[in-house]
Amino acid sequence: MGWMNLASILLGLAGWGLPVWGLKRWMRGRRKELGLCCWGSGLCCGGALWFQLGYSAHLAEIGDWPAWMDTADAVSAVSGFLLVTTALVNGAAVLLSRQEDD
Repeated sequence: MGWMNLASILLGLAGWGLPVWGLKRWMRGRRKELGLCCWGSGLCCGGALWFQLGYSAHLAEIGDWPAWMDTADAVSAVSGFLLVTTALVNGAAVLLSRQEDD
């Protein structure tokens, strides 16, 4: 089940990277792709959070309460951080693209 944590990390990083990549492509003239990158970023963030929920459910199913209790606070804090920073990066990409249009 360690693959769930790896998938969560990779999806979280993709959630941060997609809006930046989309903004770079937008600056090169590919205007329609920024929205798709922002949507993809949100989906990656949601996928990362889903994998973390799945891993927590797995720990509960096998009865590994000490491991769950040791990681619950960190998972909660990092999940919140991922959600907020993904929203901020997407918002910044949209605002920067709107300023370039003016």
